[in-house]
Amino acid sequence: MARSLVVVESPAKAKTIQKILGKGFQVLSSMGHVKELPPQEAGVSCDKRGKPMIVRNWKEARYIACSGYPDCRFASWGKPIAATCPACGCPAMAERVRKDGTTRLSCLRKGCKGKAGPGEAGPGGEKS
Repeated sequence: MARSLVVVESPAKAKTIQKILGKGFQVLSSMGHVKELPPQEAGVSCDKRGKPMIVRNWKEARYIACSGYPDCRFASWGKPIAATCPACGCPAMAERVRKDGTTRLSCLRKGCKGKAGPGEAGPGGEKS
């Protein structure tokens, strides 16, 4: 039978929790706080500050945000694509997956209604 793993901060807590949970669980101590993973670059630059965008996690969801936070609060929930918006010329668009499984590109700029289907906006804005 496979045992579930539980990680806690201190060895004292690990002993106590192991007694409570029993043999179905393996309790280990991390010997301190669990560190956050280093940010992962998204591959596009922020339109407002020109700094690289990074991938962040929040409540089991992933989004991209400017690495210049708190000076710049730019963020997007879609996967960043290096494609030019046909409406405003923004150098990056977000790829969003719809409920029916199709993908659309939408502009990252707040207030811009620029959208494109798959293959309509390529690098530099030309249609492919």
